[in-house]
Amino acid sequence: MEKGQNMMKIKKHVTLTAVVLSAIILAVGCSADSNNSATATTSVTPETTPAVTTTAKPAPQTTVTTTTTKKQETNKPVETTMTTTTATTAKPAPEWTEEKVSATKYINTDCYSRKKAVLGAETVKIYNVNDKVKVVAKTNTGYFKLDTGAFIHGDYLSDNKVAQPAAPATKICPYCMSEIPIAATRCAYCTSELPAEDTDKEE
Repeated sequence: MEKGQNMMKIKKHVTLTAVVLSAIILAVGCSADSNNSATATTSVTPETTPAVTTTAKPAPQTTVTTTTTKKQETNKPVETTMTTTTATTAKPAPEWTEEKVSATKYINTDCYSRKKAVLGAETVKIYNVNDKVKVVAKTNTGYFKLDTGAFIHGDYLSDNKVAQPAAPATKICPYCMSEIPIAATRCAYCTSELPAEDTDKEE
């Protein structure tokens, strides 16, 4: 019995030993295979494939110019100019202008004085020949201003009195057309008696 048990123990030991040895062998073999594969990988020289050179065509260059305008900011104060327009009403031009003078004139023709120094103005007063007037101004329209404020045209004024014509000394006979004295009542040529009314008419 004891021998049989010993034999069983020996078989177990042998079996365990064999299993351990197998395991060791397998482990060694695996490590050897891995070393060999690594060596083989290192020693294998890959085939060289000739490089294919591809020349890329240059893409057309497009030049884009972008202009950026920056507004310059100034801190200068803004000057505001205010224009004030004053409306002025233009006065109408005067109808005449006056130049001061001082003189004494005489009327040389019966005429009227006028309110304005323009032709056709309203009349003021009638003046007769040799009436004396005092002028105080001369206008550019040919009129003289009197001290009364009225105007008389210069054509009717003289510096001196006008000489009055002498009374006629003779008359014409209405019958024979002869010249006879102004006071005659009968014609000296045709002896015709002159009517009194005719004498009055001649006078």
